[in-house]
Amino acid sequence: MMMDYRKQILAEVSTAFLAVEPLQLQAVATRIHGSRRIFSDGLGRSALAMRGLAMRLMQLGFQSCVVGETTAPAFGKGDTLVICTASGSSPILLYHAQLAKKQGGAVVLITGNRQTPVAELADEIIMIPASNKDSAQAERSSIQPMGSLFEQTSQLVCDALVLELMERFGISTDDMRKRHANIE
Repeated sequence: MMMDYRKQILAEVSTAFLAVEPLQLQAVATRIHGSRRIFSDGLGRSALAMRGLAMRLMQLGFQSCVVGETTAPAFGKGDTLVICTASGSSPILLYHAQLAKKQGGAVVLITGNRQTPVAELADEIIMIPASNKDSAQAERSSIQPMGSLFEQTSQLVCDALVLELMERFGISTDDMRKRHANIE
């Protein structure tokens, strides 16, 4: 008989999400509010959360793009790079953070590991206490494979960030719908 994992997964996500500090979300919302443009960045499933954030930021009226897309503009002073990485150990994401700082921009990091070179470059950090793909079995806080818990919680963190921005600017879902793609 197959196990029903739904309650365990929900419990894990709830625990990780509720452990995220609201002040961290507010600080990132403030950083985004003051940014000229927002560039979202990540690899693998974390990149999917970043694509979702970029879309919602655009629908909120921000200039937003995804790093690596052919339509992404040049990064510059006053821009913010939002990186999502559980381990914080990806050389390419570290390189992107270094480039952003060199260009006079800010770096926001959504991570499960505060002790990384990327974290040292970050102006703001949202810490998600969840296992990553490299966590040893004994260190894992999840029954789910690899970084699933982090990735799921990252999506919720991004949605909470969007709600924070909606409240600050008095933007409704109807307002956002006007910017939703209409050629699909």
